[in-house]
Amino acid sequence: MKPIAEVAAVQAADQAAARAGIPVAVLMGRAGAAVAAAGRELAGGAAGRRVVALAGKGHNGGDALEALARLARRGAGAEALTTHAPEELGEEERRCVALVEAAGGRVRRFSPRWPPRRSTPTSP
Repeated sequence: MKPIAEVAAVQAADQAAARAGIPVAVLMGRAGAAVAAAGRELAGGAAGRRVVALAGKGHNGGDALEALARLARRGAGAEALTTHAPEELGEEERRCVALVEAAGGRVRRFSPRWPPRRSTPTSP
């Protein structure tokens, strides 16, 4: 993995945006648009592609959900795997879940259990 920004720098930028009165929804929208554009470029478009994102309960998860919603509106099969139940998400993240669903994407809770449980065969 090659980090593109230091955590402290990103946190400082977030704090500066908050002090400037820029709403979180605007920041998430901008981040989601940038991620969706990068994804489209990487995949050669969105239509007909399958896109899956693991989204946590914080603002970064909201950014991922914003990107998925944008890709779904461009024809991608979008699925969000959330690390928390909807009622455990923040207000902005729940708004982003609704955006994915409204765009035709699927949102479900991620289960880290691997391999999945298999039913044991019964003896005759």
